[in-house]
Amino acid sequence: MWIWTLLGIVFVAVPLGCWAVLLRTAVVGSVVGALLLTYAAVVVAMHLEWIPDEIQAEVYLAYAPLTVALIALGTLTEGRLRGKRPSKVYVDMPGAVVTALCVYLAATALAAPGYLMFQSYDSFVPSSTSVLPLPGGLTVLSDTTECTTDSCDRYLVIGGTHGQPPDQVVLRLKAHLISAHGWQLGPSDTAQQRFGWLLIHHQVRLTLTSTDQGARVELDGVYP
Repeated sequence: MWIWTLLGIVFVAVPLGCWAVLLRTAVVGSVVGALLLTYAAVVVAMHLEWIPDEIQAEVYLAYAPLTVALIALGTLTEGRLRGKRPSKVYVDMPGAVVTALCVYLAATALAAPGYLMFQSYDSFVPSSTSVLPLPGGLTVLSDTTECTTDSCDRYLVIGGTHGQPPDQVVLRLKAHLISAHGWQLGPSDTAQQRFGWLLIHHQVRLTLTSTDQGARVELDGVYP
C-alpha cells in the first residue's frame, strides 16, 4: 500500500532533513551527513533485498535512536567549534528541529511493539539472499512467491547460462548453497536454517529439486 511506502520514506528522511537544517560547519556537517546517508542507504537496501536481511528488525528499530544520537553529537561538536547559535528573530529553527526529533522518537517507540508483533506472527517471505548471488554459469530464470495465512513460500528456478543439463545445474547449485550460504543439504536435498538475531527469530526451510529447466529452490518461511 502507498501509505506504508510514504511512512517508510518519512521514517528514513526525517533525520537527514533535520541535520540539513542544523549543520553549521563543513567538516562536522559532512561527516555526520555521510554517516546518516550510509545508515539510510543500508535501511533502503535491506528493504529492497539488496543485502541480507537477517537483522532487519534490529536495523530498523535502531535507526531512529542512533540517528538522533548522532545528530545530537554533531550539534554539540559544532557548538564547541562555533559557539552559541545566533538567535533567530522570527523562527527558532533549532527548537523546531528538536521538537520534530522528539516527536519522531516518540512515534517510533509507540510503533515498535506493533511492528515486532506483526513481524513475529505474520507470514513472511523468505529472502532470496539465502540463495543469491549465484556463481558464474548459473542464472535465475524465475522468482515467484506464494503466501497463505500460515506461511509464505519463495520459488526460484535456476538454469545454466551455457545450456548445462539439469543434473549439472543441480550439482553446481548444491555445492554453492553448501559452501557460500551454509545450507547443510543432506541426501534428500533439504535443510533448515535459523534467521534473525536478537528481536525476531524464524526458520527457513530449503528444498532443492530438479526440473526440465535446471534446478528449483523452494524456500519455506516458518516460525519456530
